[in-house]
Amino acid sequence: MRDSERFAAFVRRGIGSFIDVAGDASYVWRPDDSAIQAAGVAYTRIPLEDTNVELAREAFTAVAEALEQADGNALVFCAAGLKRAPHLVYGVLRLRGDDRSEAWAKVAAARPMTEPFQPYIDSAERWLASAGELLLDRPL
Repeated sequence: MRDSERFAAFVRRGIGSFIDVAGDASYVWRPDDSAIQAAGVAYTRIPLEDTNVELAREAFTAVAEALEQADGNALVFCAAGLKRAPHLVYGVLRLRGDDRSEAWAKVAAARPMTEPFQPYIDSAERWLASAGELLLDRPL
């Protein structure tokens, strides 16, 4: 997100829902409650640290639910935009019916500088095989 100017630029571009998986590092900037309210957007914070080992199943479920509730365009973001957010979106795309290559192609189109990170791809596939099945009965 970086700063208030970038947040305002996203709002001007029509982002109405922000899904923050950036973790708690001191260098992560996020808007305060008054800025969110003034912008008239939805803001969901899903605390998630980058472990380089796996992504929690609960994080995939929380992102899927936040996207389900999103009104209009949504932005899922993490600190650098290279691992957590792209791989969580990959998992949601898989849940929505994309095969592995289709899901990653969509992620890569939005974030061409990111590469598939196998531990997080594996996390997405495990989530899809277990908790993801529980969500299939609900429309996304």
